[in-house]
Amino acid sequence: MEVLKDKAGEDVRQVLIEAVKDDSKDVRKLGVMGLRDVSGKDVDQLIIDAVGDKDWSVRDEALKVSERRKFEWDDQVLIELTKNENEKIREFAVKALESRPSENIDQALIEAVGDKNRSIGEIALKILRQRMIDWDDTDVIKATESENPFIRMIAVEALGNRQGEEIEQAFIKAAKDKDRRVKGIAINRLEDRMLNWKNQTLIEAAKDEDEEVRKLVMEVLRHRPDKEIDKVFIKAVKDKDVEIRKLAVGVFEDRQSEEIEQALIEAFKDEDEKVRKLAVRVSRYRPSKNIDQALIEAAGDESWSVKDEIAEVLKARMFSWSNQTLVILAKHREELIRRLAVEILKYRLGEDVQQALIEAAKDKDRRVRETAVEILAKKAGGIDLLIEGLEI
Repeated sequence: MEVLKDKAGEDVRQVLIEAVKDDSKDVRKLGVMGLRDVSGKDVDQLIIDAVGDKDWSVRDEALKVSERRKFEWDDQVLIELTKNENEKIREFAVKALESRPSENIDQALIEAVGDKNRSIGEIALKILRQRMIDWDDTDVIKATESENPFIRMIAVEALGNRQGEEIEQAFIKAAKDKDRRVKGIAINRLEDRMLNWKNQTLIEAAKDEDEEVRKLVMEVLRHRPDKEIDKVFIKAVKDKDVEIRKLAVGVFEDRQSEEIEQALIEAFKDEDEKVRKLAVRVSRYRPSKNIDQALIEAAGDESWSVKDEIAEVLKARMFSWSNQTLVILAKHREELIRRLAVEILKYRLGEDVQQALIEAAKDKDRRVRETAVEILAKKAGGIDLLIEGLEI
């Protein structure tokens, strides 16, 4: 950069400096152009100030000159400019930092992400996203704990395919983030990463306080048959999150054990009707006296949707029950059980069956009476009920 050294040169230098402060925009622009190759901190400051000039043509010229001079400015000068009151100067400074590798510059860019001017923050974020790829694990993990959600977001992205216990823990923590964008990215990445986790690691993660993390773990564990994993799902039937309880009950469809059977029966009493209904459906093909009894007890459910499911399941199971059991159930306190028992007695013979139907014809519930009377009427007419039932 040429320096005006002689007396005449110094006079010219001073004229140009004064020109940058002139009232005329054209004079100011010419002054900036003239100082393009003139060195000096005072000139640097004038050019920087001109970036914030009220006239766009002066600003543009000052930006061009700044672009030319920035390579001779040290990092600290540019870092200070990222805090300038004028947004044009801040924007220029942030862009100028892009090609300078330095921890101080990284920090300046992190601060610039929070700039009150959104476009400046986005520029800083874009630069940081690229730079984070080369950061070591410790620095990226630290960034996932930043107060700024945008920094946390790109830090989680930067964790990428990095491996290690600390990385996994950082992902788990990010999956609980209060910002939905950070949380969403972390959950999506965790879903794939968990497929490679060992059973014991997943079992520990299933105890996490965050329901999203627990849910992710359950989705992975459901495809791993193991007695220790069964215990996780048995415990999950009492999880405070309804979606996790539903997931656990659904898994029981493909798993068998006394403990699972008991957990399924417990789910018949869940506070959520969807969980209760699913538990009843899953129990359909499990031959067990305990489940039979639990279904009968659940017949008084307050939800008609659950009661309908119980009716479908019990109807299929009752065909294998003895006459004696059905006759007893025809007097059960729950209308649904009485009606189902009477419907199955339709296909049975015997004096005890006949007597049960006669008594059912006097039932306090209209539907039970109608069912019993219809059966008795058909029997009196000599219709072969067994054949008729099979045709139906």
